[in-house]
Formats: sequence, structure tokens, C-alpha cells
Amino acid sequence: MKVFLINGNAKISSWQICKNICEALIKRGNQVYVATPDEKPHDCNFNYYQIGNSINRRFNRLLTHLDGSDGFRNYSVTRKLIRYINKIKPDVVHLHTLHGYFINVSLLLNYLKDNHIKTIITCHDCWWFTGRCAHFFKDNCYKWQTLCQNCQHKANYPKTILIDRSKKYFFVKKRIFADYDNLVITCVSNWLTNLCAQSPFFQNKRLVTIYNGVDPSAFQLKKMREKSSQINLISVANQWGKSKGLDMILNLANNFPMINFTLVGHLNSNIHLPKNINHLERTLTIQELNDLYCAHDALLNCSRQETFSLINIEAQMCGLPVICLADTGSLETIDLQNSFPVERYDLASFTETIKKFLERKDNINHQALREFGERFSKEMMVESYLKLYDKDY
Repeated sequence: MKVFLINGNAKISSWQICKNICEALIKRGNQVYVATPDEKPHDCNFNYYQIGNSINRRFNRLLTHLDGSDGFRNYSVTRKLIRYINKIKPDVVHLHTLHGYFINVSLLLNYLKDNHIKTIITCHDCWWFTGRCAHFFKDNCYKWQTLCQNCQHKANYPKTILIDRSKKYFFVKKRIFADYDNLVITCVSNWLTNLCAQSPFFQNKRLVTIYNGVDPSAFQLKKMREKSSQINLISVANQWGKSKGLDMILNLANNFPMINFTLVGHLNSNIHLPKNINHLERTLTIQELNDLYCAHDALLNCSRQETFSLINIEAQMCGLPVICLADTGSLETIDLQNSFPVERYDLASFTETIKKFLERKDNINHQALREFGERFSKEMMVESYLKLYDKDY
């Protein structure tokens, strides 16, 4: 079997998912091809195709800032990609994140549809069923259920400064999916699957939930530290900003001066941090991240709009309880007996939940947290995708 995967990067979590799938396919004797707009990673040992280049991507990012056209430009590089796919003649094409200023989704999907190529789309966020936004939840905007238009959130990624074309691209997507029969939509949580089911694009389409997976051997159960009055909370993100809950963490640090907070991930240098927040720009290895988890008492995840949270799973594999919002896909990624869901996204609710954690911190079942995390293994994820590739539909 020949499988062709396309993703918007070769760096962050969606790339690791693609990589895990590719390695499993190769072990079973299948031919694998992957395309992204990034240069080929050093540890990539399968067929790799770079879509366009960084100059092209920056130019299309500028155009998107003017007219909101992300995903609907890049004609030349997309035609080259299509010629490459046509030469390979894959049995399955698996599409992941395609926003990010590098491809023309309309050209690509119409080619796959017209040539009756089995297609799987994995929704890692909400871009596939909105007129322009990758997420809508924190803004409580549900226009995508009927018609995206007159967008009030153009500053959200993919950012648009001038022209609002959400209505135009809403209808473009709707037309593409209208008669797309050889297609399965997978989602990374039941929460996201239920949202997709409400989209006019995906009526009568097959929707499947496949959870993202983590390598259980990469994260070890938290070594129990001696009981101490000092509490250490860790928060992890690739890029810190409002959507990841930075404002909430800053306020919580001021509310709990007796707690040490650690932020891991890129942070703008002009942001002033309270004295009880330690910032680490990045971790270089899985082992370093594992050690950081094990040096803390809980994971504080203040993200507003997670469709799934690999960070929650990683922390629980190390035996850490998680404090996170209950209204999104994150809820499916925590052990409710030993972690702490936050009912509403406001300072009072997070403050109250942290107090509950402080009351119960010495009675956490760390082994149960590890066992819960193991339910989300990369092996289980990969097996689900391989069955989907093999199955007729």
C-alpha cells in the first residue's frame, strides 16, 4: 500500500503523529511519502517532499494578512505537489493541518476527489469546518454552524487585517465537501467529533474519533519527592500567548505567591513575570521534559481551546495530576479521580480549583494517573489509522 501524508509543519505535535504513522507503515512493508512546507528533518528516514519554500510562505502570509486567503493561494506550488502525487499514485492520502500559508486546499482536494483517491482528513483544530478560523471556542462564535460572515475575530490566527472573506471560503469549503464520497473525517477527541457533526460541510460524512498518542516509554512515572510545604506547578506550551492562558497564569501567580510556577516555551521578552514564575525558553529533549514534570507537583494547563492535549497525557504518564479547563477536548485527557477540571474559564474558578488540589495533593494516586496516560499510547493511535487505511468505505 502507498500512503501519502501532508502536514503544515515538520516540527510540532502534528508532525510527531505523522512520523509515528509513517514508521509503523514502513515496518509493515508499505510505501510512505510525506509532504510539508518545512525542510526535511534530520531524523526523517522516509520519502519526503517540501512544498514551496520559506520565501513563498512569508509572501502568502502577508497576503493573508490583507485578505484572509490562507489555504486558497499557492497555485504554482500546489500544482507541482499534485504532479508529484500523480506520479506516485498513492492508495491513500492523509491530510493533517493544511493552514499556514503554504498550499491551495481547493486545488488539492478537488484533484483528490475527481481522481477518486481515498482521503482521510484529521482535524487537529477547527479550521476545516470554519470560514477562516483555526479555533472559535474562546470567542464563543458559532457562525460556522450556519454561515461564517462579517467576522468579528479577524485578529485571530490566521490573522486578517483588511478584507473579511470568511463567507467566500465558507462556501468554497462547503462545495468541495458536498459530493466528496471517498472521504473519512477523523478527529482527535469526541468533543471535536461532535462539533464536526454540527457542521453543514460534514453532513452524511463518516466521522471517527482517533485520540493522539504518546510513547509511554518516553515518560516515566513521577518519583515521589519528600513531602514539602513548597508547591511547584508547571505549564508547557510551544508559544505562550492569551489563547494558551498566559494572562490567567500571571494572575494566578499573583494570587498564590507561596506557589512556584514554571513556564516552558517561547515567551515574548517584553512580558514582565512575577517573582514566583520561572521561565524556561524550551526543553531540548524528551528526557529533559520528563525530568521537569517529575520535579513538579502538578501540571497547570490554562489553555482556552484545546481539541486534545498531549501535554496532559505526558504529565499524567509521569504521575502528575492536571488542572485544566473542563469545557473542551482536554476533559477527555485527564483522570477525573486524580486530576482537577475547572468548570469555567475565569480567575475565580481556577483559584478555587487550585485550592482543591492543595487540599488533596497528598492523596493523589500517581499510579492511576500513569495507567490513565497509557490508554493514549502511540501504538493504539497508529493501529486505528492503519485499520482505517485498509478498510473500504
